[in-house]
Amino acid sequence: MELQDGGTQLRQLVSQLVAKDGNGAHVVPDVEARAVVALLSLAVRKANPKVELNAFVLGTVGTFAVEAKVAPEDPPDAMIRKLENHLIGLLSAQLRTRLETFFREELAQGGADMTRQVADLMGLQRPKGVLDAGVRPQGTVAAGPMARFQVQVPGKK
Repeated sequence: MELQDGGTQLRQLVSQLVAKDGNGAHVVPDVEARAVVALLSLAVRKANPKVELNAFVLGTVGTFAVEAKVAPEDPPDAMIRKLENHLIGLLSAQLRTRLETFFREELAQGGADMTRQVADLMGLQRPKGVLDAGVRPQGTVAAGPMARFQVQVPGKK
């Protein structure tokens, strides 16, 4: 995926997550990279509740939720706070700083474009609506104040 202008911090964050050392091993440990994926996914979901998390992300978030001792009876805000605190605690100081810089940049730019870029990069999708294909299904009428006058009701037999 190609990032739009303004995605400098996202580009740097992603390059840091996939960077390898001279021996071919990843520089960022797997648990930290998965924690960043979970944090970014939660941020995208908060910004757009219609985004569907894929199976990998759900499994990753679920594993971290168990580690964070998130209880089913916890209020939703407490669950998220407990999970996010656990995830942030798993990150090295350098990676935490990079992630905080990314979020500051996103907030400074309004967040919508960056949220879309993160969602696209991570393979997260918004559920498709009826008109997402660009074609209205046959037999439907555009909504609006005059829609009821456009509907043709078959006569009684």
